[in-house]
Amino acid sequence: MTQVAIHKDFLKAIYNIPRSQQKKVMEFTEKFRRDPTQASINYEPIHDMKDSKVRTVRIGLDYRAIIIHPQKGDVYLLVWVDHHDEAMRWAKNKVFEINENTGAIQVLDIEYINERKVKDVGENQDNGYYLFDKYSDKQLKKIGVPALLFPSIRNLKTEHEIDEISKHLPEEAYEGLLSLAAGFSFDQTMQELEYAFDSHLIDTDDFEKALEHPDTKRRFATLSSTEELMDILDAPLEKWRVFLHPSQKKLVTGEYKGSTRVLGGAGTGKTVVAMHRAKFLAEKMCNNSSDKILFLTFTSNLAKVIDNHLDSIVKGETRNNIEVTTVHSWSKRLLNRYRIYFNTVNEDNIEMAWREAYTSEELGFDLSFYKEEWEEVVQQHGINNVNDYLRIPRVGRGTRVSRLQRSQIWKVLEHYRNYLDQHQIKEWIDVVRDARKVIEQTNSIFPYKAIIVDEAQDLHQEDYKLMRMIVPEGDNDLFIVGDAHQRIYKNKVVLSHCGINIRGIRSKKLRINYRTTEEIRRWAVSILNGEEFDDLDGELDNQNGYKSLLYGSVPEVRHFNSKEEELNFINDFINTAILEGVELSNICIVTRSKKLLQQVYEPMLKNDNIPFIYLNPNENAYGEGIRLGTIHRVKGLEFSHLIISSVNDGIVPPISILKRTNDEISKNNTLLREKSLLYVAATRARDYLLVTSYNKQSELLVNLKKII
Repeated sequence: MTQVAIHKDFLKAIYNIPRSQQKKVMEFTEKFRRDPTQASINYEPIHDMKDSKVRTVRIGLDYRAIIIHPQKGDVYLLVWVDHHDEAMRWAKNKVFEINENTGAIQVLDIEYINERKVKDVGENQDNGYYLFDKYSDKQLKKIGVPALLFPSIRNLKTEHEIDEISKHLPEEAYEGLLSLAAGFSFDQTMQELEYAFDSHLIDTDDFEKALEHPDTKRRFATLSSTEELMDILDAPLEKWRVFLHPSQKKLVTGEYKGSTRVLGGAGTGKTVVAMHRAKFLAEKMCNNSSDKILFLTFTSNLAKVIDNHLDSIVKGETRNNIEVTTVHSWSKRLLNRYRIYFNTVNEDNIEMAWREAYTSEELGFDLSFYKEEWEEVVQQHGINNVNDYLRIPRVGRGTRVSRLQRSQIWKVLEHYRNYLDQHQIKEWIDVVRDARKVIEQTNSIFPYKAIIVDEAQDLHQEDYKLMRMIVPEGDNDLFIVGDAHQRIYKNKVVLSHCGINIRGIRSKKLRINYRTTEEIRRWAVSILNGEEFDDLDGELDNQNGYKSLLYGSVPEVRHFNSKEEELNFINDFINTAILEGVELSNICIVTRSKKLLQQVYEPMLKNDNIPFIYLNPNENAYGEGIRLGTIHRVKGLEFSHLIISSVNDGIVPPISILKRTNDEISKNNTLLREKSLLYVAATRARDYLLVTSYNKQSELLVNLKKII
């Protein structure tokens, strides 16, 4: 049976050719998928090619597709498309071969390899330390390094030098080398790469079998239907839909005897894995239309993004088996079903409640002290009466209080609770807690076969206790992805305290960043230097081995003497991007507050007649226009060009928030969340990151300069 596969670089090539030619290319691609052997497709061998398997096919008068057709088997690989001369130049020195040690199809640039040989001979004059001296050729082969590149690999002395040659290395070889350079053992590296094979069984001429290799699937997608091809071609840059890293694929299709936790830095594909896992479980566990996989996250904005993305990777009835929502929305819906109606908190009614409660204050503590005591002690432990409050440890609270003072503090807290009850107002934690109690009282049974959780670090322990009630403990019950480095709310959880056991082999880690460039990743990570982060289960997490496969421009950090200077620079940055062909929807201005966007940056865009669209949690951001959003709103999104503006003293962090901190512990926790916010914002950028400030710069940027 004929097998047709498409290389991920072919998608990039389509995106780069003129739109007037793209339709012809897509029509040819579908024709090629249906039957690559039909007489109307004229394959032409090319002279002076390094690889005899290379063929070209004309597309119109000026364009050519590059196709690989091995002698053995009935396999056709569509790898590149370009203008006639550029296509020939691209293919001339490329070799497409099956690695004899891993069994994966790899693409090598012989011209680059020959240039490196000359350079390596010139540089290899001393007997100093080299990065991979202690690893044998056999070990390097096992992690996917082609033998032709051994001289270059043997000459590397720093991680930076690995980065310099990364685009000429197969991804698995690059990742393996980085792992070894980061201090991981050879066995740990093999485990990270998910390698388990017998090299003696590898046939270097069997391309049909090689297409099934996990590393081959990182770069080639086998096409079996027109619908599958159209889904890929509709969004050629959204490669996450098709090409999964082997470690991601293993997580997606794994069989687990219980709950699973997946950690990973920003851009490592946690959400992608979660979505593909939802698809996998829906296909595996949902036997009828009423069966469901519940996909939960914290913000409604992210829930909408995930819902839309799932539409692109899950088709037909299976899509109806996946329900995407927030924990808050699900809980409110359940209570309403049992005729429990209420108002939820908002800025106005919660402030009114606290002002009323504060009238009974007798100790001279600030109102902010009571708010934090309520959140971090009372709500964290579900306290309902003074006796429980007097007994509970106040771990993490910086202000010491006596037992007598606790009794007086409780009067204010109880006053606040009574106000909410009298006005039928519920905080969201209470909504979730009450939903759990309803389930306990009614012994409710739900159609959910499993729960997928994204942005797990932002959820409250009450959310996890609820999940444990919705889906009982069992195989593949909970799949939880998150990263405490991105925690931007006060919630902190220990999963084992919520009845969720994920210790041991059901705890996984993703380390490769696929979204941002390495330059942006490094800058963003430096924001968090020196801080400690948990692993969502009471232990510490780290970012060892966290790396990006993409390279580009260093983030631009600019400080201005005035707001007007900043606006002029941002305006020039935007107009330059537009002239370079960047779509407006790929440019985003991010600030700490919506008020700043409305009062400063919206007028700037209006004055220059540049359309814009606000990122709204209640609406989908479709249409042509620059995106405007707060840092909280851009979480879960990505843009090729991102501008973090007004990173000023008193704005990041907001002076109003700092004033509400009562002690050093509270202040440090606030600063940590602000650092995480800046980290989250920076890692939304794919290609270009601009960070601006004016007048007095935020202390976070000042301190960052000292670190860098």
